Order: sequence, then structure tokens, then C-alpha cells
Amino acid sequence: MLWNPIKHVSDSWAAMTSWWGKATVIIFYAFVWLFILTNVYQSAVPLSLGYECGAETADEITTIFLEASIRAWCMALVFWALYVENAGVTICNLTTFTLMMAVGCFSFYIVLPELKAIGEGDSE
Repeated sequence: MLWNPIKHVSDSWAAMTSWWGKATVIIFYAFVWLFILTNVYQSAVPLSLGYECGAETADEITTIFLEASIRAWCMALVFWALYVENAGVTICNLTTFTLMMAVGCFSFYIVLPELKAIGEGDSE
């Protein structure tokens, strides 16, 4: 049996009885798929979407570590988002998805100074 994301949307749509519920389904699935596409793009071009400014002043080894960590995190988020899309709209999925997004947004700005310190020790 093939995986059909449209079936998940139509099943969730049919399960909702109010217009607020139907709007939630539209917003949820649009957001999940936009998130998946954005993270697939960022996995292919890791120093895009705002991270290139942190890598401008970094040395080569730091940039390599930064690219690898961004790719790993983005792919983890893609697989999690695919799971969330498959499992549907639940409070647990929404909460965990939001938490993982927040960690993804802020982790590299917290970790970047530590990555810069890796290359500084080698240049002395």
C-alpha cells in the first residue's frame, strides 16, 4: 500500500465538525509540509536561511562542523515532521513539533560560538 498524504488530510477534515477544527487541519498540514520542504532545502544548502552570517567569520573546520550539524538536525526534523503528518493532529504531536522547532531555531545560535572556538585553537 502506498503512502498517501492526501488521505490523512481528508480523514482529519472529515473528523472535524466545526469550522475552527477544519481551519486547524488546513493550517496544520500546510505548516507541516512547508516545514518539510524548507528543511529539505536547508539540508541541501545548509548555510542558507540565515546561517551564512555565522559562517562568514568562521574558519574552515568550524564551517564543516556547522554544515554537518545543520544537515543532521534538518534531516531529523524532516523525519519527525513526516511522522507527525502521518500520525495526524493531536496535542502531543503539536507540542513536540513546536518544541523541536524552537530548539532547532535557537540551538545553532547558541552552539555557533562554541564551534568558532574549535578552529581558534588550531590556528595558534
